[in-house]
Amino acid sequence: MKLLVLLAVVAGLWWLRRLAQVGRLARQLRQMRQVSREAPPRPAPQPMLRCLVCGTQTPASEALQDARGAYCCAAHQAKAEQDASSRTGERKE
Repeated sequence: MKLLVLLAVVAGLWWLRRLAQVGRLARQLRQMRQVSREAPPRPAPQPMLRCLVCGTQTPASEALQDARGAYCCAAHQAKAEQDASSRTGERKE
């Protein structure tokens, strides 16, 4: 009889521990769902500028701009300057 009581107590403790684990997992799951519902705010749309060399659309915050226009990278800006100086040199001749 004592063995049966001891077995019942052990089973009850095991069951209570199991319930605590399930409750903890359920709380974590609820928290994860709540965090996923709260999506981060989207950044505001930016105007896009077309590169004068290749025509690629680049956000205005990332584009390189000078008096002639906008460029997607420094290499294209340098190429446009080079082309402009060679055209100017041809007109003088």
